[in-house]
Amino acid sequence: MTNMVALLPLQHGQFPFWHNLQLPALSSVFLLRRDGFLESLYPLPTQSPFGTRQNGIAVQSIRAHPQARSASFYGLATAFNQWRLGAWNQVRGYPLVAGVGLPRSFLLAAWWNRMTGPFAAMLALLLLSTFGYWTFRRIGEDRQRERSAHDLRLWEAKERAEVTLHSIGDGVITTDTQGRVTDINPVAESMLGSARSDLLGKPLETVFHIAHEGDHLPVENPIRRVLQEGRIVGLANHTVLLRADGQEIAIEDSAAPIHGRDGQVLGAVLVFHDVTERRRLTEHLAYQAHHDDLTGLPNRKWFLEQLRQATETQPLPGDLLLVGILDLDGFKQVNDRWGHDQGDQLLCTVAQRVRETLRPEDSVSRLGGDEFGLLLPHMHDLEDAQHLAHRLIQALNQPIEMDTQVANVSASIGWTILPGDTGDAPQILRHADLALYAAKARGRNQYCFYEKTLDVEQEQLMEMLAMTQEALEAQNLVMYYQPVVTELCSKVVYGRVTTGLNEVAYCCYKGFPTQRAT
Repeated sequence: MTNMVALLPLQHGQFPFWHNLQLPALSSVFLLRRDGFLESLYPLPTQSPFGTRQNGIAVQSIRAHPQARSASFYGLATAFNQWRLGAWNQVRGYPLVAGVGLPRSFLLAAWWNRMTGPFAAMLALLLLSTFGYWTFRRIGEDRQRERSAHDLRLWEAKERAEVTLHSIGDGVITTDTQGRVTDINPVAESMLGSARSDLLGKPLETVFHIAHEGDHLPVENPIRRVLQEGRIVGLANHTVLLRADGQEIAIEDSAAPIHGRDGQVLGAVLVFHDVTERRRLTEHLAYQAHHDDLTGLPNRKWFLEQLRQATETQPLPGDLLLVGILDLDGFKQVNDRWGHDQGDQLLCTVAQRVRETLRPEDSVSRLGGDEFGLLLPHMHDLEDAQHLAHRLIQALNQPIEMDTQVANVSASIGWTILPGDTGDAPQILRHADLALYAAKARGRNQYCFYEKTLDVEQEQLMEMLAMTQEALEAQNLVMYYQPVVTELCSKVVYGRVTTGLNEVAYCCYKGFPTQRAT
């Protein structure tokens, strides 16, 4: 071994080329034998002489790996009094080990120097990532808060809509663009007579059945028109809702489209309410306006309207319209004798008898008091009219039983016939009234047809009444006593008081010459 070492080109225990090595501070290059003796060291040792057995961390590593050709070591180097890291390698063909040792501080500094750029980049990336993370997190949180606030607003709006929908006093049904039910409030459930769960998703036509009042002809569903036309649509008048149990509910409604933000139709809403009571009240008021409360017959207003329509309508060829006024004979005596309650009962019985006597197409109205109006259309000739008038007289001649009494009354009827008569409704009614006065003047309990001569008689009567009134005001009426005696004994049987005009000239002026009573 000594001969081999002597062959090494060492100068003062060092290889000459080691002096050219650019070693870091406190670094060293060494040459050891496998048995631990130091053969060479650069830089020169200060404590460990050459040729001495070493026991440092490098030797300990060599001993620990006797079969290894190379290894690394780390530990506290006593010769340098510092923590060092190194490596050794077996010199091929020689029992020598060459190695190097570096202080830990150098390695850390070198690592730090080499890692400064990447570390700085990593740090910048980390900072950027952290900033980006917190930025995106903040943005995400803001969006989440906005989304939560939006969802809350939507929920609150939906809740308000639900509360409003369930608080509305009208029935409300919403549908999609296909007309299928999407929502319904409790009022609509009650009116339809079905549960909400049974209605959702079904076509509206299968759950909302509507028809015309009376004839039950189907009515077009307003929702379909709304979805087709995109505008508000109202329901036809006199529409009824047909429930599944057969009950009918008079309704009024309207349907409107539901638009999205872009104006696109998203569905439709149908709002309807029960107007059964209001319609019943309206019909009742209309009935009262045209009917008599006591007898239930149409009143004078209805009679005149029907008469007006008849005068404005062209009759069919051969058709006659018989217009009459019927007045009871002796009705005042019934009221005076037995009271108005009995009189009212008598009027109701008369109304019933007249209805029973007339044909289905005929009509009777109470014009007022004990006076009734008659409209008999589709008469073919005067004989038919006379026959029907006679039947009315006979029917009212029958005794009338009341609660406690039996009354015997008769009736007088004045008739006029269209199209023979001319004029408007009031004129025709006046002509029938003239015929009635003529029937009463001829003894009552009979009928009379209007003739134009009745106008002349009426004018003369009115003139006579006017003349009498003027005479009364001028005190030109004188009272006379006329005794009635027998021819045999000239005995006064009774006396008669008569009146006459005081001045013959006055009467002649008026066209009614008279003679003073004697």
